[in-house]
Amino acid sequence: MNMHQTPEPTPTNTPGGFSVHKTDDAKRRLQKRYAFETRFKLLGIFAILLAATALFWLLSTVVGKSLGAFHETYITLPVKLTAEQIDPKGNRDPKDIRAGNFSGAIKASLREAFPYITKRRDKLKLYKLVSNGAELSLRENAMRDPSIIGTTQTVRLLASDDVDLYMKGYEGVLASRDVSGVATPLGTQGNVRIIVESNSFSSILARVKDELRDKARRFRDQARREVRGIRVFQRRIEALPSDAAFIFCAERRIGITRQRLDPTLE
Repeated sequence: MNMHQTPEPTPTNTPGGFSVHKTDDAKRRLQKRYAFETRFKLLGIFAILLAATALFWLLSTVVGKSLGAFHETYITLPVKLTAEQIDPKGNRDPKDIRAGNFSGAIKASLREAFPYITKRRDKLKLYKLVSNGAELSLRENAMRDPSIIGTTQTVRLLASDDVDLYMKGYEGVLASRDVSGVATPLGTQGNVRIIVESNSFSSILARVKDELRDKARRFRDQARREVRGIRVFQRRIEALPSDAAFIFCAERRIGITRQRLDPTLE
């Protein structure tokens, strides 16, 4: 009697039979895998969007800040082109005009526009409002048309680098102060004069006066200390042997110190 054992069908190959992929555990594992793939795709999309946003922000920042380099700041100023400065010989020769003192003409116009600036140090700061190359365009105009010599020309002068950066908002910050009062502008075009009430800046003036008083008090204290030092030095001289040369040098040093302190002690 022949015994034949029939092989059992494998779970995966039996149509309509048992399958490991249809069990509850398999379905849970499959759902987890799909969920992980979905999260991975979402994270990838988020990373791409984040990188694109950062790139857009970087490009916009670079372009936005670089646009200012294509603009220049000019100062419109009436400049008097006197023959003494521009063409002393009076022959209107372009070679002589090229050697004219256009820088001096611009500085004279700046001083005329700001007559209240009288100190040399403040004038040097005033001259720095315009660029060193501001006179180039003015020189070219005079060489092209010598008839403007002896007249006053309203010209656009190239501003200095500091002024240009300030106007573009890259340098310098104005401090705002709360003040009381009314400011009345006289005009809306050209040079506008503004009139304010006498007490509009009273709080600021009071603050400035307090600072000046503190500074004056420090100077007086310093002067008193130096005067005490002079007295101590004089007593030491009197206690030393009578050496004419040494006493002469010491007294001269004391005299120089007194001269320096006299304006402070007044």
